[in-house]
Amino acid sequence: MTNIISPQVKYVELMLERTLNNKTLAKNLFEKLFSSLRIQLNDLSLSLRENDLEKAQFIAHDINGVVANCGLINLEYYAQVMNKFLSENDIINAQKFFQIFKQQADSMLDCQDDILSLLKEWE
Repeated sequence: MTNIISPQVKYVELMLERTLNNKTLAKNLFEKLFSSLRIQLNDLSLSLRENDLEKAQFIAHDINGVVANCGLINLEYYAQVMNKFLSENDIINAQKFFQIFKQQADSMLDCQDDILSLLKEWE
């Protein structure tokens, strides 16, 4: 039987790998990620609704950097593709990838308490 790893465990493992097992740094990065990503998602959604592609691209680029720094490869991929479409002024595909990215990000954000608890348990 194959071991199945929960998304929360995977997020923590990726962050610990990224921070060279520095649990305090990992916790701080997660906390900043959780607070900033919520704001960025709201801002990006508004920019896309208003067809403000320049602002949307700026936010998407910033999001890409944040999730890449945290080692969140799945989120980084969707942010990169979304950013690519925005740079090409392809609002339709950018909005499609935003929806996928938002679903993935919301799923991670819903696990915030579990992720922080795991970090505390692993201290």
